[in-house]
Amino acid sequence: MAERPGPTKRLFLTVGTTSFDRLVDAVDQITFLDKLAALGFSRFIMQIGKGEREPRVASHAGVSVEWFRFKPTLDDEIRAADLIISHAGAGSILEALRAQKRLLVVINDALMDNHQTEVAEAMHDDNYLTTATSPAPDVLLTKVEEALVRPLDPYPPCDRSKFYEAIQRHTGVPPVGSDDTQD
Repeated sequence: MAERPGPTKRLFLTVGTTSFDRLVDAVDQITFLDKLAALGFSRFIMQIGKGEREPRVASHAGVSVEWFRFKPTLDDEIRAADLIISHAGAGSILEALRAQKRLLVVINDALMDNHQTEVAEAMHDDNYLTTATSPAPDVLLTKVEEALVRPLDPYPPCDRSKFYEAIQRHTGVPPVGSDDTQD
């Protein structure tokens, strides 16, 4: 009787709609894929945005690598991921956290007036995610492992009640979707 393969893990990396070539370069390395294999990953999917740097390694050590620039939605990749590595864009962070996924946010230190640093650090301080202050390969190798084992708090669900209250206060009409519109 043939043995069934054990559970495999998926890593999803997203840089959003811009570019973050230093991050793509850092993960497109044999040493990074060796680390992923040692941690039980078999699939690595990258969304590379507008960057000039395209991944060169297609697979290594049992880890298959796929990449794309853009898709209409990242829902499937986020849902299937065991770990997400993301730039520090607020939209990307919130998508991953709302899906209750483990998240490693890599700060792009090349950005000027980097508000993303503040967002990432605040979410890290609230214990929702792990951060890496640099896309340097040695930093990422350590931070991926930390992101998998660090005890995190679940991100709270969205509370739209204040929004609904504001709509009702200004219009006098309960908005569709609020509790006041149910039959």
